[in-house]
Order: sequence, then C-alpha cells, then structure tokens
Amino acid sequence: MIVKVKHIHREKILKLKQELFSRWICTSEDLKDIIICSILVRNARILLLGPPETGKSSLVRTIANAFYSKNNDDTIFAVVTGAPEKTLQKVLISTDIKNLLTKGEEKLIIRPIVRARIKFINEINRFSKAVQDALLSLLEEQKLVEYGGIVIYSPDYICFADANPYAGEIELALRSRFMVSIPTTYLRLAESYKFLEFVIEEGTYDISKTMPKIISIEELEEVWDDVERVKIPETVRIFLLLLIETFRCSKLNFYYENKQSMCADCEYAGEPCSKITIPPGERAIIFSMLFARARAWLKGRKEVTYEDVIKVLPYVLAHRIEISESNMSPWEWCKLAINSIVRSKWKNKNVVGVWAKALAASSLLLGMKLDSYLCNVAKKENLFEKTKVELAWYLWKICISRGKKDRVLFQLYCMATEKLRNDLKKEFKKMIRKIDEKIKKAKKISELFEIRNIITKQLLPEHAENLLKQLEITMEKFKIRIPLRIAKKINLGELGLSERILSTGKFSSDEFSAYIDADELVICASDLSTAERIRDKFSKVLKEMIKNE
Repeated sequence: MIVKVKHIHREKILKLKQELFSRWICTSEDLKDIIICSILVRNARILLLGPPETGKSSLVRTIANAFYSKNNDDTIFAVVTGAPEKTLQKVLISTDIKNLLTKGEEKLIIRPIVRARIKFINEINRFSKAVQDALLSLLEEQKLVEYGGIVIYSPDYICFADANPYAGEIELALRSRFMVSIPTTYLRLAESYKFLEFVIEEGTYDISKTMPKIISIEELEEVWDDVERVKIPETVRIFLLLLIETFRCSKLNFYYENKQSMCADCEYAGEPCSKITIPPGERAIIFSMLFARARAWLKGRKEVTYEDVIKVLPYVLAHRIEISESNMSPWEWCKLAINSIVRSKWKNKNVVGVWAKALAASSLLLGMKLDSYLCNVAKKENLFEKTKVELAWYLWKICISRGKKDRVLFQLYCMATEKLRNDLKKEFKKMIRKIDEKIKKAKKISELFEIRNIITKQLLPEHAENLLKQLEITMEKFKIRIPLRIAKKINLGELGLSERILSTGKFSSDEFSAYIDADELVICASDLSTAERIRDKFSKVLKEMIKNE
C-alpha cells in the first residue's frame, strides 16, 4: 500500500520559518528555503560558511530552540567547538578513568554531541585531521562512533557545522559529506537596522533565547517520513543528471588526462566544467534529490519539479567543487552557471531548448511518463508519431552539432537507446548484412535511395554510420563531377544538358539529373550504364576542348 504525502505539521514548519527569519535577518528567499529544507531532511548535514560575526552560531541556536521533546531522555541540542588540541576523547567518546581506577570497571563517557538530535560542530576546520576523520563516521549514513571495539550509534539527527575561513581547511572527504553549504555574510545597513530594532524591542541581542518552542522532535520525525514520500518523477531525475554532468563532462577521465588538452578541442570549452578543477561526485546527485524533495514538500507539492532541482543545486555544489579563475562566491557562480544552462539549453521564455527536446525523445524511448511541458514539446516536434528507431535518429541529430558529439546529450542517447539495442541486437546484425549486400549489387541510383531510406528508418545511427559511408562511396559511381570553370568552356548540349543549368543551378531528365554544388557541376545518372556513357562523352568533349585550346 502506497502512503500518500499528507504535509503533516507543515503549518508548524511554516510558523518556524516565519519566527526564525523575523529574528535572523535574511533577504534571499532561496536561502530561506534551503535553511528550512535543512531541517526537513533526515540526517541532514549542513555546512555554514562565512566570516566571523555573520550569525552562524545564532542561526543554529535559534533553530534548535524551536524544538522540544516529549521524551525526557532525548538530548535535543549539543555543541562541540573545534580546537587543534582537542582529541577524539574530548569530542566524542572516552573511558571514565576514575571509575576504572576506583571500581575496576570500564565505563564509557559518551559526549552529548553523539546522541543529540540537533548537533552543532562549531569551527569544524579547527579540529585536527585525526578528529575530522573520526567525525566522518558520525556523519555517514551509519551514524556510528567506534571506540575500543565498542560501537555507539546516533539517533536520526540534524547536524550543523560552521567554519571560520581564517582558521584552517576542512578535509575534502569530510567536506563532501555535508549535503549543502549555506553562505553567511555581513548585514547591509537596512538589514542591520531591522536587527537593531528587534534587539531593542526584546531587550537582548541573543535572538535564540527569544525563539518560541514550535515543534517536537517526535513531530519532526513524522515530517521526515512524510517528506520521504514526495515523488521524484523520472524526467526530473534525468534533468538533474544532465545538470550535474555539465559540471563534470570534460572531466570524465579527470585523473588520467591533461586538463588543457581535454578542453582545447571540446564543445564544452566555454561551459562550467572547463572552469572547474574538482568536479562534483555522486553524492551531489543524491543530496540534490533529498533537498529538492524537501523543497517540494515545503511548497505544498507532492512531486519534485525542475524548479526545485534548479533552486537547491547551487547550495549542493558550491562547497564540493573547486572553481578556477573566479572572483565570485561559489554560490553565486553556481547560480549564474545553472541559470545560463537552463536559459540556453532547457527553456528561455517560449523558446524550447535542445535539452527539452532530447529529454522528451529519450523519455518516450524509455517508456517514461511525460509532464505537461515535455508533452507539449513532443507534440510540437511530432514525436508521438515516430517509431522508436525514428526517435533514436531524432535524438542522435540533436547530439551531433557541426560534426561534434555533445558529450552530455550523447550519454543520454546511449542510455535511452540501450534497451532498444539489446532487444533488437540479432535483428540489427541480420539487417546490416542484407543491406551491405544490396549496396554492392545496386545497379540503379534509385535502389541506393531506397536503401538509404531503409537504413534511416530501421537501423540505429551507430549501426548506420558505416553503411551510409559505404552508400556515399557507391553513389559516387553514378556521379560525374565537372569543375565549373571547365563546364563554362565546353558544349554542355553534347552531354544532354542545357546551358541554362549554369544560371538555374539544376536540371532533370529521365536518364539523369544535374545540379551545381559549390564550384562543381554534378551529373547524377539513373544507372551505371548511363553514368559510363556520360563519362565517355565528357572525356571526348574534354579532349576536343584541350585540342582547340
């Protein structure tokens, strides 16, 4: 039985949002949504990044004060502050030495941070590498801490961590465990004025103390369950994969190829991946979906939309990629890059982008349900009338531009046609052999045109590639190419042509057709015997012309 999304306790979450941002001043609606989404994701890990005195600790403490527990055994909130001299024993777990010496019993002291439902790791980058490594296990899906062969598990939680940019680095492995990063900045004058008004009115500058209790941890667990029921349409998943791939497509063999040589002759040379030295990994995909689902729930929807993905992705990417040659903040850079991709490849006002066309075609190939936007694209492009092979050709043509394969869309093509290739593998092999024989036996050019039609209607592009090349070579046997400078000097009537072709550019008869192609006059005979006869005539005319000159 499928349990539907109920948006349980949503009114309390919306009240929390209102109360929080009446105290912690923030003007960006996207940032507000991400902060609230951070409490809607089970076992969320959020990294706060910004200079000192930009409200990182205040934000976490204010959020924590909005929660209470019906179970007195629950530790709601715990803080641990980073320092180079702090050891694992002081941060997470240790042995009670006094108890061991006096009673001879080994008793563990488990620090509150391990079992707290809302954890705050203050100045995480000030911890030593050893402590940061220990925090890795706590922030993994298993949520455990191992000490002396004993494993201690943490209940489901929300973990905030902040970093002082002037006090060391966070290990890359630890940094990538955080689902999203949230930037904090100094308030502008008008924002500071609002904050000062609140401080004067409340009589305290500690905004966290004024936050009312709004929702219990037990109710939050019900919210987590409900958020996890939000549906993620397959088309939205692929859209996310396309976006993520654009940030790493030229880095497919990042550790094995020279970056400069990779970008030099790449169609993505001017796009996001060319500016990235460390691309996003698979966690970016998973965390984007978790937060897109939370955003959809927050907005009162039961399904994730493309907009949810677009809005959360900058906060998922900013702390896990390295950008070269940019003076912008990573969040703003990611937002601009994503918006540029969306406008140029997805949708810009009423203009349908190549991604939308490709996703509509691939969805039909994969048997996915199309949403209203993709359905309109499919109708406009007449995709519903196409066979699966025709859809594959349509998708292939989108992938190839000016002789180059679009690295992102070509991967989509391979994925969308994989089942078709496997299902018809034997049939394709038989067809290729038959077509190959037909090309070799063809005596009339009309036969070759029929063969070309069969190739493009019944074979996939990758199967057709060599056959079409072979077909073009065979077609040349039916063609006589005469340079225009020579065609203007000879008597075209002796070849059965009218002089008017030089001005009209085309000619047609029962035996052959002719047309101007760049600086050549091309005569295309209906059969091989006619082609040989025209060649002989042209040879005689050419000899006569040379003789007269």
